[in-house]
Amino acid sequence: MTVYELLDEHGLGIDDVRWYLAALQADRLLSYKDHPGELAHLLWSGKLESDLYEMEERFLAEQQEKLERGRTDEAQVHQTIREIADAADTRHRQR
Repeated sequence: MTVYELLDEHGLGIDDVRWYLAALQADRLLSYKDHPGELAHLLWSGKLESDLYEMEERFLAEQQEKLERGRTDEAQVHQTIREIADAADTRHRQR
């Protein structure tokens, strides 16, 4: 089974993955609250821009590659899919 099939099985799409990853990035950026110089460096260096560019496509490709190479199992991918579904539910409740 592919990551894309698992997403489809749970009624999730690329936008849901994008939201999940955006929430992770938001948590990451908020962790810089007490380290503004490090946050400025992240922004200045272009690293943040690089991390955000096509993040959902890269994430899904990485998940699929890990699954195919046996570096993760289907149970772990299911857990990640559940996290994506939970994030999507939270987003829809906030509207």
